[in-house]
Amino acid sequence: MLTEPTTTVPHASAFGAIDTAWRLLTREPQAALSLDCDDLTLRLRLPAGSLPAGTRSMQYLRDWMLDNPAAALARDVIWRETASRAHSNEPGWVIAALGLAMPALVRCAGILSAGYRGDAADIDGELVAGFLTALRGDDLDLSRPVVYARLCWAGWRAARDLRLADEAEVPLPDFDSVADSRPPEVPWRHVDLLVQRACDLGLLSAQDIRSWIDIRLGGKTLALIAQSQGLEPNALRMRLARADRRIARALADGILTGYASHQAAAHLATAAASSTDAVDHGETVGEGIVALAA
Repeated sequence: MLTEPTTTVPHASAFGAIDTAWRLLTREPQAALSLDCDDLTLRLRLPAGSLPAGTRSMQYLRDWMLDNPAAALARDVIWRETASRAHSNEPGWVIAALGLAMPALVRCAGILSAGYRGDAADIDGELVAGFLTALRGDDLDLSRPVVYARLCWAGWRAARDLRLADEAEVPLPDFDSVADSRPPEVPWRHVDLLVQRACDLGLLSAQDIRSWIDIRLGGKTLALIAQSQGLEPNALRMRLARADRRIARALADGILTGYASHQAAAHLATAAASSTDAVDHGETVGEGIVALAA
C-alpha cells in the first residue's frame, strides 16, 4: 500500500511554484501527466511486474518509487521516459521531471541551506537551475543508468557553488569595537564541502568525490554507480574505503578545516599521486605542509 507523500515543499521558493504546477498536472482521476506502464513494459521488453500495471499518474509513480527504493530497473525506466519527454519539450514534462526529483531536491536544499547566511530560497533556485540546465543540455545521455542521480547532482553542484561563492565574503564585526583582527572564517561546515576540499587539495580524484557523495551522502546504490562508471562493484567499494580513510586522516591532521598555502596543496597533490597508500598506512599527511593553521 502506498504511503502518503511526505515531501515538505517550501512554498516561498521556486519549489513552491513547481509543487503547485505538479499537483495540478497530476491530479486524479484524469491526470495530465501519466505514463502507460503496460506499454513501457511491452516496448522495452521488461520482466512482468517490473512496473505498476496500467496507466499511472506521475504522482502515483513518485509515491510508488519512494515506497520501493530497491526497484532500480523501474526507477531507471520511469526516469528515462520522463527525462526524454522533458528534453524534447513535450508540454508539462519538465514539471514532471522536477516533481519526480522534488524529494531529493528538498533534501539537498536542507543540507546546503543549514547555517547559510543568505536567503535559503536562493539555494532552492540554484538547485532547480542546475537540474534544468542538465536536463536540457545537449550532452544529456539517456542511455546511461541513474539519470535522476546525474540530474540531481548537477543541481547540487550549482547550489553548492552559490554557497561557496557567498561564503567567500565573511561578514566581520565593527572594527571600531574589535581590538584585534581575526582570520577569515573557513566555510567547510558541511560534509560535502569538506570532501570537495579534499579533492581541491589533491587527496581524492574528482571521480572518487562524485562516487563518495552519491553513495555516502546521497544513499545511491553502489552497484548502479559502479555500472554508470564502468567499474566492478568491488573495485568501487575499495576506492570508497580508501577515500574514507584518507578523509578521516586528513580531518585528524586538520587539513580540511585549516588554511593551506599553495605550496602545501602542491605537496599534498604530489604525495597522493606518487603513493596511493600514503594516507592509508598512516603516514602523516601534514608533513611538509607550509602555513597550515587550525
